[in-house]
Amino acid sequence: MTLSLEISVALKIEQRFRSSDNKGSFISGVIDDAVTAIREDPAITASQASHPLCLTDELRDGLAQARGLSLDGKHAEALETLRKLVTENPKWQEAHELKGRALEGVGQQSEAASAYLSSLALDVENVGTREQLNKIFSSLLPFSGADKEADLGFIVTKAVDISRQALKDLIYRVPAPDPDIPEDNPEDDIPIYVLSVAFPNVTQTLHMYEQRYQLMVRRCMDGTKEFGVCETSNTESFVPYGTTVTINKADFSFGGVVQLEAEGTRRFKVLRHSMQDGYHVARVKFFSDVKEREGIEELKTLYDAVYREVREWFNNLPSDVRDRFKENHGDMPQFEEDPQARDDGAAWVWWAFGAMRDQYEPQDILKSTSLRQRLLKVQDLLQEQKRLSEMCPQQ
Repeated sequence: MTLSLEISVALKIEQRFRSSDNKGSFISGVIDDAVTAIREDPAITASQASHPLCLTDELRDGLAQARGLSLDGKHAEALETLRKLVTENPKWQEAHELKGRALEGVGQQSEAASAYLSSLALDVENVGTREQLNKIFSSLLPFSGADKEADLGFIVTKAVDISRQALKDLIYRVPAPDPDIPEDNPEDDIPIYVLSVAFPNVTQTLHMYEQRYQLMVRRCMDGTKEFGVCETSNTESFVPYGTTVTINKADFSFGGVVQLEAEGTRRFKVLRHSMQDGYHVARVKFFSDVKEREGIEELKTLYDAVYREVREWFNNLPSDVRDRFKENHGDMPQFEEDPQARDDGAAWVWWAFGAMRDQYEPQDILKSTSLRQRLLKVQDLLQEQKRLSEMCPQQ
């Protein structure tokens, strides 16, 4: 989703929520809004046109094997195959649906909702998929009726997160190469929050719905107040690159949901991981940018120009889009004179990626150890944002 389209979905959900007294009809409407937004996203059209679905006997045998494993209750084993199938064949509706059922089988409700939503976007007439998605959304999204304002923020955030992941799983991407990380870089064991993405030097709001992560947060609050954030993966439990965040503020008063204000700190690569009380703990190796020693003036010129372009682009967005984004990610960070003063580069560059996160693969950006490459990528994304805005103008 473009940023403006993402916010448009959030506003539709908010309007629907305020005018609805029936949870069933509200949930059905949320699903309709999400499916429509995904199907109309220009990135879907481009990806599916360039990578048409072509099923071989080997692929069909793989799906049949995964189906058999799920029917035998071996959902974790089925997921290993299904994640690979949907990554390599994002247009395969049956694979997305079966992945959703396997994720339900291992208790990953949010991830299952994203998989079902991907499936429904490919086949809007599939009644069975809609029923499963309706059931999960009904359990995930609060709708007390007594205190709507307390529920609204969590509903919008959760629905948009699920929709964003569903869209991402429908787009074919070629991963960037891994960075060269020096062997003597520091390592540590850290807990991992799986679902979202975080960037260095950027503050964001996180909502912890699951008890396993709420336990993780309480333990972090008693220690370093730091944990790692990694996105979900179609091939593994989670992606191998992430960012640690430090908890600045934790609020446990939201009726079963923990709201955090956390700031991204260090990037890392996962070396290995295990489970502890329902959440992952990983051994990670930290890394940062490789500082440029030549072409400094040229880098500074590029840095200054991209900052002006980002500021102009964001200021020209509709006011409701800007306000909604700033609620979760804050205003654009201040300009920093020295592009390479921080180990991972200026905060505003990472913030810009957060504002345009659905037009690229976050893993590719986190891997990059070159500020210059990231600045050029921001320029490319701004041009793409302008093109998509012309294709999907605000109503």
